[in-house]
Amino acid sequence: MKEKLITLSKSTFGQIIRWILVLPAALLATPIANFMTNLYFWIGTAEETILGAIIRIVISVGLGGFAFVYAGSFMAPNYKRIVGIVLCTTLVLINLLAYPFIKAMSLFIDVDSEISWQSYAKTVILILGAIIGCFSVFENYKK
Repeated sequence: MKEKLITLSKSTFGQIIRWILVLPAALLATPIANFMTNLYFWIGTAEETILGAIIRIVISVGLGGFAFVYAGSFMAPNYKRIVGIVLCTTLVLINLLAYPFIKAMSLFIDVDSEISWQSYAKTVILILGAIIGCFSVFENYKK
């Protein structure tokens, strides 16, 4: 059975399916990593302190960015390093362009567009996690 799966993943059809699943795998890995990190911290501590909450958020958000890049690169059948760079760049651009977009949309829609410093901090941590994921892809896939 294992030999058939290996043969399928190396076939043209299997490689096409893996290319199609790159972005869904990356998108699915992020909330799974966040959930697993939060679950670990919630089960491991009886009462959460302020410092514990900050550490949990930092690790959860950073691991989400890491998982996005690494899972997408892992799913790609070829060019894993290039896929890692593209996914990291995409995540960075989306997060950096989201804030001006929110501000611009507040001109047309009556919403509170005030963005807190926590949101900016989470964005920086997510980007750092994605960059670390990109470096990890470069280290693990040297060919």
